[in-house]
Amino acid sequence: MAMRKESVESSSDKEDPPSIDVYKRRWVGLVGLILLNISAGMGWLWFAPISVQASSQLGMSLTKINWLNNLVNLTYVPVSLLCIGASCVMVIGAWIRYSATPRWLSPHSVHALLFLGQLGVGLAQPVFQVLAPKYSELWFDLKSRTTATALISVANPFGGALGELISPLIDNVRTSILILAIINSVLGFGALLISTGPPTPPTFSGSKPSVPMMEVLRACVRRPRVGELVMNRQQSLDFFIVTLLFAVLVAGANSFFILVNQIFEPYGYSSDAAGNMGGAMIIAGLIGAFVAAPLIDRVFTRHLALTAKIIVPVLSVAWLSLIWDVRPNNYGGLYPVFVVLGVGSFVLLPVALEIGCEVTSSPETSSAVFWCAANALTVVFVELMDTMRAGPDAHPPRNMNRSLVFLGSLMMVSHVAVYGLTAHQTRRETDAAKASEAAMMA
Repeated sequence: MAMRKESVESSSDKEDPPSIDVYKRRWVGLVGLILLNISAGMGWLWFAPISVQASSQLGMSLTKINWLNNLVNLTYVPVSLLCIGASCVMVIGAWIRYSATPRWLSPHSVHALLFLGQLGVGLAQPVFQVLAPKYSELWFDLKSRTTATALISVANPFGGALGELISPLIDNVRTSILILAIINSVLGFGALLISTGPPTPPTFSGSKPSVPMMEVLRACVRRPRVGELVMNRQQSLDFFIVTLLFAVLVAGANSFFILVNQIFEPYGYSSDAAGNMGGAMIIAGLIGAFVAAPLIDRVFTRHLALTAKIIVPVLSVAWLSLIWDVRPNNYGGLYPVFVVLGVGSFVLLPVALEIGCEVTSSPETSSAVFWCAANALTVVFVELMDTMRAGPDAHPPRNMNRSLVFLGSLMMVSHVAVYGLTAHQTRRETDAAKASEAAMMA
């Protein structure tokens, strides 16, 4: 964990350890954040597996449909909103989307209303995702902190999986938008389950306020002010490495989900098949995350960097293999690749977020930087992959093989950075020492 200058550090070390306790109500708030992330995820990827049908039924080009997904990523910036306010914005956006369904509206009006509705998802989603590691630090102890982060973090792609599985089942796109609005409205009540913080913290780090964002960013570039957070060269390097890998891997997965229907449709796969393959990837990832997160909390507690060094190369090879696996009637070859991608990506997600907390001493800042970089890069990836689409005279027409070559090659090149990662877990060591001290005093 990054350290403050000696004068600041010495004063904190002399403090008595705080009263350590955990509360059952933490699970209620956890459920609330999970529901909100599921709701946001469904709204984000709802149009991805039905992009071709939506383009036809709503009179919009595929590029405009893609921008409905891109908008969520483009508006993904760190915002200071309460969860209740964010959930209201998301629900309002869902019903604005539904207002675009009357058949008498022109295609331009439909696109404008859908665009505005997706903006609501884009403004709400970062609030729910960025809160994950901070909520875990505030409410959960060392034996369950990574698990809580994992559950909240994977809820958003789980919502995306539900969206990809449900939307193709509804033939009429306008009806599907109504169903999505109803689901968003019901799940939005999850915001009422979230409390601000426990009466007493579960860990020493949970008792301390997070380092402000600008202070962390100055420390990352090794320009701290007097008395501020200080990060050594390796800690700064770790932060940049994790930011790079998080952004590339998440943006790659996001881009694939957004374009999944357009990637598989030229090879004869239906929207149901495309949605099922994207859903299989996420469901496999959920199972992997549920199994791995408790093990990371209790068994592999000091091996976050090693975990990343094992998983990242495997993911890179799996992404590269899609160049040859995306071909007609290749379900047997595609599903195993998606299982590997899902399990590896979802296990790596809480690991990366925890490394960010260890390096920066600020769960909100590290999480916000990671997600903001990933979503900004998603917009770039989607636009680049869209421009790489083959023409109508190609075989098969309008295929996206060049896009897969771009994605796989980029993954292989960028994954080399993981070997420079150290990720020393000083925060966990300090929390464990303070917990032992508190137990002895008790």
